[in-house]
Amino acid sequence: MLNPSFRDYRFPTALDMPQVQTILYGGPDEEGPFGAKEAGEGTTAPVGPAIVNAINRATGLKFHDLPVTAEKVWHVIKEKKSAEAANR
Repeated sequence: MLNPSFRDYRFPTALDMPQVQTILYGGPDEEGPFGAKEAGEGTTAPVGPAIVNAINRATGLKFHDLPVTAEKVWHVIKEKKSAEAANR
């Protein structure tokens, strides 16, 4: 367990991201305050779902609540193995 909780969790950093091409658009945004646009908040939104999808693809288990801790994954794997053993 490298990251058992969000307290010790190593969040992805800019060094973990692929190269991105930035396209600047100079027009105002009618919905932003004083015509301002968001700059980087949109890139943080998909991180949680991406990590949960990676866990799903690696284990075949689905999680719908955050945080997905190592303990939760271990518990669900244990329950799945017990259910499979009971069905044999």
